[in-house]
Amino acid sequence: MKDFTNKEWDVMLCSTGYLPPRNDEELMFFNQMYEGYTPRIANRHVDVDAIINGKCKMVPSSFIDPESLEDGHNNETEDEIHYSMAARNYSHLPKNILDKMKEQHNATKDEV
Repeated sequence: MKDFTNKEWDVMLCSTGYLPPRNDEELMFFNQMYEGYTPRIANRHVDVDAIINGKCKMVPSSFIDPESLEDGHNNETEDEIHYSMAARNYSHLPKNILDKMKEQHNATKDEV
């Protein structure tokens, strides 16, 4: 694979939208690349003034159309969403938690 120069990286990042286009050529490439693209956040806006002035408030999820959001959990109910976390210091964990971790780890090995 070819090593890119800094100039080539700049052109690529500016043409694909990771950085703002610097000239007409990069802007034309960007427009062609995203022609027909419909953002998932269509008809929504960010009220920057409300955020800066501390007037931003949490909107209950009942006001949000769940079909307009794609977060990967659309087919799961709230009770079915599984979370996991990593323990950093095993010496402070209760024995029942350690046993559960070992049980889950062994079950995963057996399934493979």
